[in-house]
Amino acid sequence: MKRFALYVYSLFVLFIIYLILILSYATLTDYQPEDFKIISTQKIGDDYLKIDSFYQVLNWNIGYAGLGEESDFFYDGGKQARTTKVNVKKNLKGIEGLLQQMSSIDFILFQELDIKSKRSYYINQLYRFDSLLMDHQAFFTYNLHVDFIPKPFLDPIGYVRSGLASFCRTKAFQVEVHQYPSSYDWPRSCLMLDRCILVKRFKTEDKKEFILINNHNSAFDKGQLKKSEMAYLKDFILKEYNAGNYVLVGGDFNQCPPNFDPKIFNEDSDYMRTYISADFMPDDWQWLYDSTIPTNRQMLSYYEHGVTNTTLIDYYLASPNIEVQEVKCLNMDFKFSDHQPVYLAFKFNGQK
Repeated sequence: MKRFALYVYSLFVLFIIYLILILSYATLTDYQPEDFKIISTQKIGDDYLKIDSFYQVLNWNIGYAGLGEESDFFYDGGKQARTTKVNVKKNLKGIEGLLQQMSSIDFILFQELDIKSKRSYYINQLYRFDSLLMDHQAFFTYNLHVDFIPKPFLDPIGYVRSGLASFCRTKAFQVEVHQYPSSYDWPRSCLMLDRCILVKRFKTEDKKEFILINNHNSAFDKGQLKKSEMAYLKDFILKEYNAGNYVLVGGDFNQCPPNFDPKIFNEDSDYMRTYISADFMPDDWQWLYDSTIPTNRQMLSYYEHGVTNTTLIDYYLASPNIEVQEVKCLNMDFKFSDHQPVYLAFKFNGQK
């Protein structure tokens, strides 16, 4: 009996030492988004955007090609930490298929794109997409840069390099990364995403700037992180608009847009009932989404059409001086990601 007790005690001590080492290393190597990478410089078209032309944008959280229709995820109540390599390759092929169809699109915004991660079998997704989008200039910034995520204990996520990527057919004259001034408490902050925005600035023919922002707000929080992030974003974009610029934000907001009722998709569900308040932005700002098709699904288990809870958290926010021609969700029935791509066509109306 004493020997068994000593054995259990030794295991407990080893586990505590393991935790101390993991957290100490994570703290010492904690990454903060502060820079971006120019992945490629190929481009076509002009060095500025025209006022009388329509431009197209595609926004998609690809879930690092690891969260397709056959997957669940432990953070969302499921069991898996990662799917199989066969499924990752299947998802990548599907994502690339859409990119090949839409290779002429002007701007593409990705969230949760892996460069080198255990969870996606160390496939460099950025360079694969860049090889397909030869007419685009690619920019990337990390927002998850952790050497070892120890959860779940028996099958840890491990090494992750992931972030935001933007592909642009018109030359950006300036690119910036702004980290949101909010984070989880230590030690969770060392292992979670460091939320930020990837900002591209383009010249317009009326001598203004077009500010295109790739955004990914916090998930798995009780709302305080998103509240702080949205306050920062609001202040940033209002300053740009008041300076006379055109502003468009696209991304995964991880919250429903104002006045949207998710019960459209799930009558008996309260999945993702976090909202942006109706008075958050001035009345003339535009929340742009397709209310007929969900953009995100719950990851409790594999996807079943009409059964799995769905919601809408991927969309755009545009300044009043942008004129919208069309916004639509491209319904892929969540085959390749737990999110769906959202398309937007717009032009500048020249006001302010």
